[in-house]
Amino acid sequence: MLVTEKLQIGAEYLLLYYLARSLTMLLFYFTVMPRLRSVVPRIPMIFGFAGLILSWTILITIPPQSYGLLLVVTILEGCSVPAITTLLDKLIATSVDPKECARIMAILYLMVLACTTPFGWIAGRASQINRNLPFVLNIVLFLLGAILAYVATRRA
Repeated sequence: MLVTEKLQIGAEYLLLYYLARSLTMLLFYFTVMPRLRSVVPRIPMIFGFAGLILSWTILITIPPQSYGLLLVVTILEGCSVPAITTLLDKLIATSVDPKECARIMAILYLMVLACTTPFGWIAGRASQINRNLPFVLNIVLFLLGAILAYVATRRA
């Protein structure tokens, strides 16, 4: 809705941006992520969160019909998501006792589900006030995620 209404990007071009994001993520998973196996997860995760914060900030501030900037946002997001998701799994696997891993993962995913469930409603309410507010909420959550990643890897 933001892309088609506010940025005035034609709906027929949206598929190209999804394709660019998917190809970027695929390329990132197979070329960059294997090189990060021996790196402490904190640095790439913080860069991943910073990339998401930057991409969403650009997204809500770009002028209408900025096809190139939207492509930059899409590629930046496509590079940031793999760094966060893959290294989060690595962080969990290395910091949890192997005997308790299944139980801890179940509790963790239950907590994530319980905590994220109300955000659809919150984002809908925020969107009624201003279309940019759900994106600002995500930026704040990404910042919180970066802080938590920093703190968690310092302790691990």
